[in-house]
Amino acid sequence: RTGELVQSVGLGTRVLRESLDPQDRARLMNVLGAARDLLGQTAVAVEVFERALTLRPDPDLEAKIRVNLGVALARLERHEPAIDHLQAAAALSADPARMARIQLDLAISQRALGDLVACRASLDEAARLAGDPTTPLLVEHQRALLDADEGHSDAALVRLRALVSDDLPVHLEAATWQEIARLDPDLDAAISAAQRALAAKTESPEWAVVVCTLLVDRLEAAARYEEALVFQRELTRRQEAAWAAQKDTELALLRVQLEVDRLRDASDALTAANAELEQALREKDEFVAIASHDLRSPLTAIQMAGELLNEAGHPLGAEIARSSERMALMLNKLVHAHAAEATDAVATEAVAIEEVVDRVVAALAGKAADKGANIVVSGSARLLADPEALARVLTNGIENALKFGASSVWIVTGEDGVEILDDGPGFTAEDLDRAFGKFARLSARPTGAEPSTGLGLYIIKRLMEAMGGTVALGNRAPRGARLVLGLRRPG
Repeated sequence: RTGELVQSVGLGTRVLRESLDPQDRARLMNVLGAARDLLGQTAVAVEVFERALTLRPDPDLEAKIRVNLGVALARLERHEPAIDHLQAAAALSADPARMARIQLDLAISQRALGDLVACRASLDEAARLAGDPTTPLLVEHQRALLDADEGHSDAALVRLRALVSDDLPVHLEAATWQEIARLDPDLDAAISAAQRALAAKTESPEWAVVVCTLLVDRLEAAARYEEALVFQRELTRRQEAAWAAQKDTELALLRVQLEVDRLRDASDALTAANAELEQALREKDEFVAIASHDLRSPLTAIQMAGELLNEAGHPLGAEIARSSERMALMLNKLVHAHAAEATDAVATEAVAIEEVVDRVVAALAGKAADKGANIVVSGSARLLADPEALARVLTNGIENALKFGASSVWIVTGEDGVEILDDGPGFTAEDLDRAFGKFARLSARPTGAEPSTGLGLYIIKRLMEAMGGTVALGNRAPRGARLVLGLRRPG
């Protein structure tokens, strides 16, 4: 059981590092505090319970925390604050069973402070509210101790002997025999009771230590030194076992804390690395924005120079014009990819998809004519999209179909979106695995020596996701590629 408690403390401590709702955090801290208390770390448990209360838990959870805190404080002999928390828990509780246990715990602290009248009243209330078979037994045990405190040892012994005739929980059985050994004036009967207490199969050594100490004192007072020595040896053995168990527990908890610290350090390092990565991404975005802006002016100047040289019949004019045009296309693609990467979502509206298709096809008619390709458009639908984002998606999709050698391109609009089909080389299995990656270079090559940046499909995927749509690639039989753009329907 100790191992399970240590594991629970370790797991709970790790979970506390996560982002939790305050109520969930308070609930977990209540469990952790109870585990710490069971492991003998009662002072630590008190701190955990007190921190849990600062999270303003709901009334039911607050009552549970205050009960656990009150019991832990009583275990540390801090009975006045224990009573304060138990009374606060009682004010928050409506469940009779919980109220009975609270009254019982109150009685224990009231008796420790010498308020025997209040103690008896709390015990009577606990007995009245008890709804389980164990609480009345605990109440009767406390009444016996109260009788002894009031000087009625005979009455206390009668209660205690009546208790041990019942089937008691093991801890209550040990505690009852311990009290009989303390109160019975017959030393031999006290020794017999002590042996019964020592035989109880409890996980806690507290009963054994108390009983052995008690018997050693009584036997030495009666000059029965050999018997006292037997109990002294048993006391030493039990104390050493308790000390070893406590050290094992402390060592296990230390290992847990070291592991939690290691995970915390790893988490902090990851957080720092993420911050550096975010800074690098911001710097990259700034670089792309600045470069795309600053390159446009010299590129425009080069294009104009090429045109002038071409008009003057200079042999380099045509080559400069072609190269600068390719540079402009590549720059525009890079800028569009950067814009798509920075787009998480766009506002969509019901759009007549065929109108956007017609507009894009008209803009690309010159490219299609240059490649000797035929574009066939069919279908119509009203779907949710951003017109400009969809136009960029279609432009990239149709340009790809034209670029890689299709003699025919079909654009089919339907109720689920748009398909772009071609009779080009299609995709290999490896292409399909990495097609949407940034700067992905696929097996097919442009047939007209057009520039290819590997960004077209990346831009398509980013923009489709931003519109809440989907994108898929495939091959047509017997030859060709198939790009499927899925869009949502209005309403």
